[in-house]
Amino acid sequence: MRGRAADRDGRAYRIPLHGGDFKKREFETTAQYEARVAPRVKAIKGIAADGEFSLSFTISRTKYDADAQVLTVGEEYRSLIGDSVLSANEPAIRTSRTVTGSYVGENAFGAKRQISRIQRAELRVALKPDSSSLTWPPGFKPFTVALEPDRAKDLTKNIDLLVRGRLMQPYLSTDIERLSPTINAPYDITTNVIRIHMLAECANVVNGRTGEIIRSLSTRSE
Repeated sequence: MRGRAADRDGRAYRIPLHGGDFKKREFETTAQYEARVAPRVKAIKGIAADGEFSLSFTISRTKYDADAQVLTVGEEYRSLIGDSVLSANEPAIRTSRTVTGSYVGENAFGAKRQISRIQRAELRVALKPDSSSLTWPPGFKPFTVALEPDRAKDLTKNIDLLVRGRLMQPYLSTDIERLSPTINAPYDITTNVIRIHMLAECANVVNGRTGEIIRSLSTRSE
């Protein structure tokens, strides 16, 4: 598997799926639903006949020890991808943010504050199976790789997590999340969320430039 061959921002899969009627209808049996949507899923470029595809996530949590010539990948108690525990199983692969205006807000005690109104769009990958682990891949622990400085520098610029799996129902879903402003955080944020639903079957830390596999990781809870 080669890192750069995988879709990095989900565009190849998101656009064909978006706007399609992939939701199971109320009076539609499971068999009827699968017969209706299966041909459309299989027709998406980059997805195999059995629904298999891959996504590439940039890894930013690395640290190099030049004296020991050792690269540490990942951080203790943190996911290899995703920003927080809340996003461990649902990392974002594309985000955008636009300030659309402002207004004066007032709390119950009469305190006033200028509030920024922000519109966000986020493309996430809902990784299954669900895990009770607070990290993704489940139970991930940092690991080290012995590398000379030049090789380490190249790897840190190109290191990816390449996840391979299959589309699973409901394939693509949408949601709207709202974050209300406070005195300490005067931001009125509305986030339009698009989720690609993926059954993750394998995950490899790779050099995205060369395709070299650095470490294979389990996608299952132990």
